[in-house]
Amino acid sequence: MEEKIPKYNIDFKKKGQAHFLLRSREREDNSIEPFKDPHSHNYYCLNLLYEGKVTHFVDLQAQEIQAPALLLLNIDQVHIHNELKDCKITSMAFSADFVHSQNKKLGNYLETVFSQSHIKLSDSALTELDKYVQLIQLENSKGNQQDFEIIKCLLNIILIQCARLSEETSKGVSHKQDLFTHFKEVLKKHYKHNHQVKFYANELNITTEVLNQLVKNASHKTPKQLIDERLFTEAKRLLYWSDITVREVAWELGFETDGYFNRFFKKYAGSTPKKFQNAIHLT
Repeated sequence: MEEKIPKYNIDFKKKGQAHFLLRSREREDNSIEPFKDPHSHNYYCLNLLYEGKVTHFVDLQAQEIQAPALLLLNIDQVHIHNELKDCKITSMAFSADFVHSQNKKLGNYLETVFSQSHIKLSDSALTELDKYVQLIQLENSKGNQQDFEIIKCLLNIILIQCARLSEETSKGVSHKQDLFTHFKEVLKKHYKHNHQVKFYANELNITTEVLNQLVKNASHKTPKQLIDERLFTEAKRLLYWSDITVREVAWELGFETDGYFNRFFKKYAGSTPKKFQNAIHLT
């Protein structure tokens, strides 16, 4: 199989960064060259855009984002970095363990924030978030003397503030919300090879009926719809960004036969995967 979409990983332990990295860029700074090819990361990336405008291209959707704003990239989310000329931006990269190792409530805040591609900020919201970013920068500048527990606490505050600012404003985390978050985590891990609702219900130790009702209440969709959406999005990513064949995409996503994958894709795209791929190459 040929090379699929590149994934850039950070070995946090090798860098001695305890699962967290920070980088800032001023408007006149041209020393940081963006990756212009489609790729994904093994870490969350939270970007605070202070000044300027960027094209945020995530999962086949391009959006012009004007500062002030938060640009958000989930783990494994395929994207392109456009030109950053005339932009002032601070980026924070951190592993899942940096947040999930603490408690479920913070994990839910994380899911809330990174369920969207960006959050538009008011000037006052930018000022509020910048207070904590500057404190992180101050602690980060201490080199070997820095305390990652302080950075972790400050990042937690930023995530909570971002969750409040998001469209899915936090309304308290119930047991049902915990289960829905757990369902999304299990789906993210297993969707390529487990397409049936029963598998996810078993993983959560609940019945399929309870899972159906839980997901409907939280998302207004069925579990099967979310499974299929995840598969369809990944199929489009692979067909759009990589050079692998339709058969290889079907195999990668756990479909038993090419015919089954063709029918699945046509149901959602209105065309076969081969026609979708050929249309891309003609543009």
